[in-house]
Amino acid sequence: VRDSSALPLRRVGDPPLTAGAHRRPSARGVARWNRSVKQVTAGTAGDTAGVTMGDDATSEAPGEAPRDMLVGDLSTFVIGVAMEVHSRLGPGLLERMYADALGIALAARGVRVEVEVPVAVHYGHHRLPLDYRLDMLVERKLVVEVKAVRKLTDLHESQVRTYLRITRCTLGLLLNFDVDHMRDGFRRVSPRR
Repeated sequence: VRDSSALPLRRVGDPPLTAGAHRRPSARGVARWNRSVKQVTAGTAGDTAGVTMGDDATSEAPGEAPRDMLVGDLSTFVIGVAMEVHSRLGPGLLERMYADALGIALAARGVRVEVEVPVAVHYGHHRLPLDYRLDMLVERKLVVEVKAVRKLTDLHESQVRTYLRITRCTLGLLLNFDVDHMRDGFRRVSPRR
């Protein structure tokens, strides 16, 4: 991606999409990313309203998701969109690329998506100086954690449970895009085991 400022779900000061200290995408993966996200425009960084995509990107898009969708139905909808994103991009890219693509695809369907959501953490009556950042909050009721790892672990689920406890949301999705088939790469997570 040559111009990361063209992507609507990036924040000012974020590293470029191809940067990553732990793992760099292959040239084939970057080329696939460039083909998938051809024309993305938006008002300001971090704003998901007014997102438009190239004709080939929206041709397969189902209708808009209803605003009053129950959280279980919303999670099913998000999983379906994640499967579409995975089928277009394939495994092997960075987590941030998948999160951006998923956010763009959901916003294009009329779903309210917030990325890198700061969440205050309290210890007793004291607010800790650093805010935690959720990968994605969908419709203010579904926590989505995006991963690109070989295998999901119990630690990943515990992380989502902590997010659910802090945000008081009732359901979370753990999406792992580094799998051959996305049907093997998601878990629904509830606040209690």
